[in-house]
Amino acid sequence: MENADLYLSELDRRVSDEIAELQAQIDQLKAENARLRTALLKASTSPSKMSSKLRDALYE
Repeated sequence: MENADLYLSELDRRVSDEIAELQAQIDQLKAENARLRTALLKASTSPSKMSSKLRDALYE
């Protein structure tokens, strides 16, 4: 019975380690997502860098 308890303790520790790693990945992805959203917002609100000649040609 003691072996079973040791096995479960080791299994619990490994599961806890995996959960901690996954939580760290989630936190990293959330931070990256926030950075990407900010960059996308900046890119979509900045004025077009198209040359005036090209813009005029496209509008004709």
